[in-house]
Amino acid sequence: MTKRQKEIKTKINEAAVYPDEGQVICHKDGTVSIKRSYFYRHGQSAQGWGDKVVQGLFDVGCSVILEETRDDYNNWPKTSYFVAVVR
Repeated sequence: MTKRQKEIKTKINEAAVYPDEGQVICHKDGTVSIKRSYFYRHGQSAQGWGDKVVQGLFDVGCSVILEETRDDYNNWPKTSYFVAVVR
């Protein structure tokens, strides 16, 4: 884990973003994936989740670049996730 990844991981706990427990994942390429599970979308989207992550981190003084958003959809009974990948 790089120094930057450690900073993002620490700041995400301060931000009003609320990812799932254990779903802030650091990757070898320097990116950090932040996941939030859902059962029903209720008008939400992966892009909306990504925007919320970026804004939440910005509000606590951590500027990040949103690399990717995706919807990891799985049929029931598996869990589906909105994923935001930041650098």
